[in-house]
Amino acid sequence: MDVASNGNNLKFATDLANEGAEMQYEVTGVLWAKDLPPPSTVRINYGSRPDSTTLRFMKQSVTLVAMQSHVFEEGAKELERLRNFFARTVGVNVAIFNAAKTLHGSTMDIATRMFTSSKDAPEEEHISLSADIDPDGVLRLLLESEPGFVHCMDNHVDYLRVASESSSGKPTPARFREGDIVTCTFALALVPRKGRGNGYTMIKVLRQLALEHEMPTQDGVASDHFNGSPPRPSLKRPRSVFDIGESLNPPNLGKLSISDKKQIAVMKPGGSRSFSEGAPRGSRFKPIVVKSIGQDLTSNARLQKAIDDRETLIMDAQRKIKALKDDKKSTRRAERDRDRAITNERRAREEVKRLLTVNKDLSTKNRELQVKYAKLKDVLKGIEETARVAHAAKEA
Repeated sequence: MDVASNGNNLKFATDLANEGAEMQYEVTGVLWAKDLPPPSTVRINYGSRPDSTTLRFMKQSVTLVAMQSHVFEEGAKELERLRNFFARTVGVNVAIFNAAKTLHGSTMDIATRMFTSSKDAPEEEHISLSADIDPDGVLRLLLESEPGFVHCMDNHVDYLRVASESSSGKPTPARFREGDIVTCTFALALVPRKGRGNGYTMIKVLRQLALEHEMPTQDGVASDHFNGSPPRPSLKRPRSVFDIGESLNPPNLGKLSISDKKQIAVMKPGGSRSFSEGAPRGSRFKPIVVKSIGQDLTSNARLQKAIDDRETLIMDAQRKIKALKDDKKSTRRAERDRDRAITNERRAREEVKRLLTVNKDLSTKNRELQVKYAKLKDVLKGIEETARVAHAAKEA
């Protein structure tokens, strides 16, 4: 494996054993979030006329989640090994965006820009936007309003799906729903970092998005309208469709680990089926070499178990939240009881203090009365003695 420039600021991983073919990797997971065409006319045209910044940063992006699959978690570590390879090859620091952690495992963001500046792709072949990507002509109007941008091969994403007896025709980007099992094919590229010294950031560039299974969501979206407005005339290009042969076994989550080249069944235009190294896709790097980050598939029962585990986690979290709320209420009641007890204690202390003061006053008055009583007793005793002497004198 080597690193080669695509003619502008990006550097892609290439395969020396296949004459510099672009290296592509595959990962299978559950679609967690997406930003896919067709775009919203209201969102794009809201407020004012879109400028070049709007076109430059419009993306087709997906986020996959592991859904408690340990093999997905292991595959994320493989990206760190590839980052180290890039760093050794280019000789400068290479950063990578860390995968977000959720209750359902790690996530992986994969995206590609919708448009490229014509200055960065002066010799690239311009590709017309099909009715599947732009049914209402919004993107075509944007390109007409900003002639400095083009839609070329680097911006192109193939939307595929597993062929089966229950499905026919090619999928549209609007077909994909959060919760679907999908397989992403992506290339690894280096983007120069601005304002941070010498260095690059390793990004995952979306090349293909294949709908493996709609089992988690097809019941909920069975009545949705996926295809948008009626297609308008445009340049038609053959689309590839994954075909898993005559077997109707449902696809499963994939193991994320670097493995050997994978034979992918491809439906050729015209209906005949053949096998080739990777899905047919144009590239400036000659033939595409597809390597798997994960095709060691688990069973649908495992996915269902993961969904059940997720529901169990949600119920456990709800019970914990309820218990916390109850504890909070109990704490509030205990605090109110404590405040009342403190208030009552303060009042009792004040009452005791008042009673002690009253008792002290009563003691003082009692002593005064005792003194007066003693004096009265002495007076009475003197009167009695005088009376006795007078009585004795009278008798004499």
